[in-house]
Amino acid sequence: MCPPNTQQVSYGRCRCQAMLDEILRLKELRFPYRHGWLALERIREHFDLIKSELGSGIAPGDDPESVHWLVQQPRYWVGHYLPFLGIIERSTSPRTPFEVHAPLLRLARQLAGVDGSSSQSGVSLVLSSEWDEAPLVYPDPRGLRGFVFLGLPAYEADNPLLVPMAGHELGHLAWWRIRADTEWGDMVKEAVSAALDERWAAFRSQCKQAQYPDGAWWLDPSNEDEQTYIDFVDQPAEWALSQCQETFADFVGLLLFGRSYLRAFAYLLTPGLEYPDPGRYPTDSDRARNLRDMAGRLAWRFPSELEDYAALFPVQDAAQPEHREPFQLWLADRARMLLVGRLWSYAAELVQGSGVPQADDAGCAQVRDRFEKGVPAGSPATLSDILNAAWDAMPALVGPAEDPTGPTAWRRKADSLGELVLKSCEILEYEVRTGRTAGALVGARRSRIPRMVAMLKADRIAARLARDAAPRRRDPFVITPLPARSLRDLSTTGSASVDLRLGTWFVVLRRDRLPVLRAGWPSPESHLATTTYVPFGGTYCLHPGTFVLGITLEWIRLPYDLAAYVIGRSSWGRRGLIIATATAVHPGYAGCLTLELSNIGETPVELKPGTTVCQLCIHPVETKEMQIGDASTFAGRRKPIIGSIQLDDVALALSRPAYDGGALPTGYEALGSLTFAELHDRLSGFDLEFGWPPSSELPPEILQPGTESAPCLHARGTHPDGSECEVVLVRVADDMFHAYVRRGAAVS
Repeated sequence: MCPPNTQQVSYGRCRCQAMLDEILRLKELRFPYRHGWLALERIREHFDLIKSELGSGIAPGDDPESVHWLVQQPRYWVGHYLPFLGIIERSTSPRTPFEVHAPLLRLARQLAGVDGSSSQSGVSLVLSSEWDEAPLVYPDPRGLRGFVFLGLPAYEADNPLLVPMAGHELGHLAWWRIRADTEWGDMVKEAVSAALDERWAAFRSQCKQAQYPDGAWWLDPSNEDEQTYIDFVDQPAEWALSQCQETFADFVGLLLFGRSYLRAFAYLLTPGLEYPDPGRYPTDSDRARNLRDMAGRLAWRFPSELEDYAALFPVQDAAQPEHREPFQLWLADRARMLLVGRLWSYAAELVQGSGVPQADDAGCAQVRDRFEKGVPAGSPATLSDILNAAWDAMPALVGPAEDPTGPTAWRRKADSLGELVLKSCEILEYEVRTGRTAGALVGARRSRIPRMVAMLKADRIAARLARDAAPRRRDPFVITPLPARSLRDLSTTGSASVDLRLGTWFVVLRRDRLPVLRAGWPSPESHLATTTYVPFGGTYCLHPGTFVLGITLEWIRLPYDLAAYVIGRSSWGRRGLIIATATAVHPGYAGCLTLELSNIGETPVELKPGTTVCQLCIHPVETKEMQIGDASTFAGRRKPIIGSIQLDDVALALSRPAYDGGALPTGYEALGSLTFAELHDRLSGFDLEFGWPPSSELPPEILQPGTESAPCLHARGTHPDGSECEVVLVRVADDMFHAYVRRGAAVS
C-alpha cells in the first residue's frame, strides 16, 4: 500500500472546506422547520472534525493503514452527504406541502416509539422532494442518527393526495427501528426451506434434462458439501427478507391511511414496471394483490371502483425453476408469499400498539361533506380521515381515450381538493397547539336572524355559525378554525365583527425581475414573486417601506345571503402596519382571504402566524336565488396570490392606438382580442406576408412582445377561403392584440 503524501492530505482538507462553505450557504436559506437546519449543523460538525484530524498532520511512525483510512474520509463522506444536502435544500421550496409536516412528524414519532425508547422526540423529519418517480425515505442514515428524510416525487411535490404513500416510507422507519431483520431472519430461512421442499423434485428433474445430469447433486442437503447448499439458500433468503420489508411497509401504509393509500398507490405505480433488482422487490402485481386481500380484513368501506384492484397491475411473469438464479428468485417470491399473513399481523400489532388513529368511515364522511361544500375539515379530524375524504370526493378518472379534457378536469379537481387538504392539516395543527376541539361549536344560542339587519353583531354571527354547523346544511356559513375559543365566547364580545388571524404564507414581488406592472399582464406569481412559508412559532419581519401579501389563517365560506368586508385593526395601524384587502367578500366565496400588509412606520414589524390582524364585518344580502360558489380566481386558495388586472372590452377599445393616424377603415371584420398563442392559431390557415418589404415570417414585434415599436402591423395575402385579404394587428398589451381582416379584390 502506497503511503499517503502531504498533497493528498491537503486535497482532503480543501474538500472538507468546500463542503463547509456549501453548508454555510445552505444554512442561510429560510427553513420553515428547523429540522433541516439541524441536519446541516450535524454534517458541519462532522466535517469540522475530519478537517481537524487531517490538520494534525501525519507523523512518520503512524500506522499506514490508519493514515490511508484517514485521507479517504473526506471523499467518502462527501459522496455520502451530498444527496442529503440536495434534499435539505429542496425542503425549503414553497412547492413542499409544509402543512403535512407536523402530522407526519407525529406519526413518525409514534411509530418510532414502539422500539421501547424513552423518548419519541428523538425523531426529526425533513420533508422534501426527490428526483424519483416514487417517494423515498432515508431513516436514521449514517452520521444523521435520529433524522428521517422523506422525499416526495419532485413532479408531484405539491400534490397532497399522494401523502398516503408516506405511510409506506414510515413503515420502513418502523422496520428499522424495531430491528425486524433480526427477528424475521430465521423465519425467512424456514420459509425458503419450505419453498425448496415444494419444488425440489421438479427442480431436480429440470436439472437432469438440462446441464446437470446428476440432478443438482450440489443442492442436496445430504451431500457432504453442505456449504454449497447454504450458499445457495442464503441468496434467496436475503431477497425474501427484503421483500418482506417492502410488504410490511405496504401494510403499514394501508393501516395508517386506508383506501387513500390504495388509490395513491394505483395512481403512482400502475400499470407496474420491472424493478432493476427483482430479487429484492415483490412485483407491483403481487403488492396490489396483497393489499387487496388484506384490505378485506378492515372495517372500512372498500371503494367500488377498486373492486378489481389487482387488474390495474398486469401479472408479471414469475421466475420459473429452470436453472439456478431464476429458481432462487422463485424461492424468494414463494417464501415471502408464505409469510404474508404473519407480516399483516405483525404490522397490525405495531400500528395498533403505537396509538395511531385508524381510518374511520364516519369521520371520513363528515370531512367529505365539508369538502363538497368547499370547506376544510373541522375538528375532530385525523390525517387519515382528511386524505380518505379527499380521494372519495375525487371523480373517477375514466372516460373515452380520445377525450383530452378528462385528465385536465381531473387534475383541476385534484388541485382544488389539495388546497382543502392542506388547509385542513393546518387547522389540525392549530387545534393540537391551542387545545381547541369541536366543542367550540357548542354554547351559542340558535336564534332566528332577522331578515333586515344592516350588519350582524357577534351574537348573531355565532348563532348563524351554530345553525349552519349541521351536516345537512346545503349552503352553510363557515369560519374555520373558529377565531374565539368557543361560540359562547364569540357571542359575548359585543362587537360587530369577527377578528381574523394571520396565516402562514407570504408573497412578495421580486424587484430584480419586475421592471413595471401593467394592466393586462398575466399573473406574475410564477417567476416574479417569492413565496415564503412561516410555520406556527416562526416570524416574518416586515421592514419599513416594504409591502407583502399575507393570508388569513381562517378559511371563510359565505352563503348566498351573506357578504362581508375586511378592515384592519387600529392597534396595528398605530404602529405603522396598514392591513388592507380588496375589502369586499362576495356571497358564495370560499377560501382564505388575501391581506395586503404595508409597513409605513419607521420600525421593523415582526409578524407571527396566529396573531389577530384584521376584522371581518358581515351583513345580509337581499336575494331570492341561491347562487352557490364564487367564480373569483382568488377563491378556494390557502396561499395569497397576486392575480392579474384584466382589460375589459371598453378598456381595450380606449387603449387601442389610432390606426394610421385615424379611425379604422370600413370593411374590416374584427377577429377579436387575442393573445399571441391564440393569434398564432387563428391565423394558421392564412397565407400572409407581414410588413414591407413582405416576409413570410411573423415579424419580431409579434415574436417578441414587449417592444414599443410598431404597435400597428399590416399583412397582405390569401384568406383560407382563397380570396385576397389584408390583416391589421394592433397590440394593446404585451401579449394582447386586436386583429382585423378585410377580404376582396379591393384590398389596398
